[in-house]
This record gives sequence, structure tokens and C-alpha cells, in this order.
Amino acid sequence: MTTVTDNHQRELEDLLEKIPVLHDKHIVDLVNGLEVAKDHIRVRESSNNSFFQRMVDSFSGKSALRQQRIDQNLSTGLESAVVWLEHLQAQQIRSDRALAHVTYKLTETRAGVQKLALRHLELREEVSLICERMDELEERFLGQMKEFNLRLDSIDMRQSAMAQMHKEFDRWESGSYAGFSPLAQLTIVLESLSWGAFGKYDEQNSEFREQLFDKCVITLKRLEGVPPTLIPTNEWLSAMSQDRAIAKESLVYMLSSREHYHRKVALNTAIKDTLELQPGAHAGKNIEMIIQNRDLPYVFNGRTLSKRLYKESCVRLESEGLYVSGF
Repeated sequence: MTTVTDNHQRELEDLLEKIPVLHDKHIVDLVNGLEVAKDHIRVRESSNNSFFQRMVDSFSGKSALRQQRIDQNLSTGLESAVVWLEHLQAQQIRSDRALAHVTYKLTETRAGVQKLALRHLELREEVSLICERMDELEERFLGQMKEFNLRLDSIDMRQSAMAQMHKEFDRWESGSYAGFSPLAQLTIVLESLSWGAFGKYDEQNSEFREQLFDKCVITLKRLEGVPPTLIPTNEWLSAMSQDRAIAKESLVYMLSSREHYHRKVALNTAIKDTLELQPGAHAGKNIEMIIQNRDLPYVFNGRTLSKRLYKESCVRLESEGLYVSGF
């Protein structure tokens, strides 16, 4: 019996779920049943005022029939109320479960959001560290690139310096300066080198300087027969005084400067003084006086003369603001 009742209850719940309008019908039936019961009670109360009428209703069965209808309407209304309340309770339980599930999901979502926020903070710190690392790497890279470029520039300058030195000595050995005296040739070559790429590189690195002086000695001996031994200074200058007028003018112009610093470039000044002497019988004595006045050594060999000329050329360029010499 219980099983049949349970099955009937489940079928009723399924119908109520599938046809929601039945809920409204139950409520309407409940209200209608109550109204009908109220009408029967009102009629019974109106007829109960007369003893004779009560006796008639009792003998005729109307009173019992009316009471039966009242009881039937009340029973039907209560059944409808029970069904409606059971369905409402089921819906409430379902809503509570849904709310509990939603609450659980919201709790999970909240925990996930908190984890995401923590992960975001961690990622932000990691990104910040990565940015700092990238800045360090960029700075190191730029430093290395700068150093690399400096090395390349240094290599280029070194190659240019070597190329100019070889070019000047090739020009010298080819006879381009054959019309000048040995001292004039030496002055032209060293002056050209100090003004060019060789002098710029030598300002930073003097690795070729001794090689330069050696090549000067070798070339003087090979072209002009000048021995590497000491030669009186007046002989160097006297040979220069015999150069052509145009050659003298070129050398004077080459050694000219806006400043007067005769002590630092005494040999250059002596050369200019010698080139500006008028030819005559007293040229030798005048050269001796120039050597004494400029406080020059009385003898030079090819190497010491080359060193002195190159040093004074660098000092003169430094004084002109062209570069700082390494002497």
C-alpha cells in the first residue's frame, strides 16, 4: 500500500513539475472549497434558528448532506494545501541546494581570484626582475659595443697609420723629394706624418715611433748616403741653405705658426732662420750664430735628428690645438 502511495506521489510531483499551472489550480480549488464551505455553514446557521426547520432538515437528511459537503470541501482543500506545501517545500529544498552550490562555487571563484591576484603579484615581481635584468644586459651590451667600436676605431687608426707611414716612405724613396737637402727631406716626411693619420694614432699609441726613426736612418743612408754616425749640426743646416728659393719658401711656410715658442721648437726655429738667410760669404758664420742662439746640440745623427724634428712638430701642432702630443 505504501509503495502504491509513494508511486502516486512521485507521479503527482512529476506532473506538477511538468505542468506548473496545476499549482495555481490547487490554490484556486482550495479557495473555492473554502467559499463553498462558508456558504453551507451560512445556510446551516440561517436554518438552525427554527426548531421545526432543524427537525425537518434532520428527517429529510439535508442537514447531514450539507455537513458532508462541508467536510468534503474542507478535506479537498486540505489535500490541495498539503500538495502545494509539499511542492513548495521541494522547491525550497531545491533552491537551498542551488544556493549552497552557488555559494560553494563563489567560494571557489573567490579562492581562485585570490590565487590569481597572488600569482599576478608574483608575475609582476618576476617581470620587474626581468626588466632590471634586461636593463643590465642592455647596459652591458652597449658598453661592449662601445668598447668594440673603440677597438675597431683603434684598428682602423692603426691600419691608417701604417698605411700612411709606408706611403710617405715610398714617396720619399721614389725620388719625390730629390730636389731637397737631406734635412729638408727629413723635415717634409716627418711633418707630413705628424699632420696625418700617423700622428693621430701616435698620439694614443707610440708603437710605431721607433720604427719610424729607424726607417728615417735607413732611407737617409740609402738615398743620400748619410751615415748613421754623428754629423755636425752646421753641416745639416748648411746643406739646407743651398736649396732652391722655392723649396726654402715652402719649408718656411710649412714650419710657420701663429705662436712664438722658440725654446720648445728650437730646431724648427733654427731651420727657419737658416732658410731666411741671404746667400753670401758669411753664411757659415751666420749658421754658427744661429746654432748658438738657439742653444742646439753641435752634432746630430740621423736618429736623434729625426726624434727632435718629430717631437717639435708634435709640440707645434699641440700648441695650435690640433692634438695633444705624447711627448
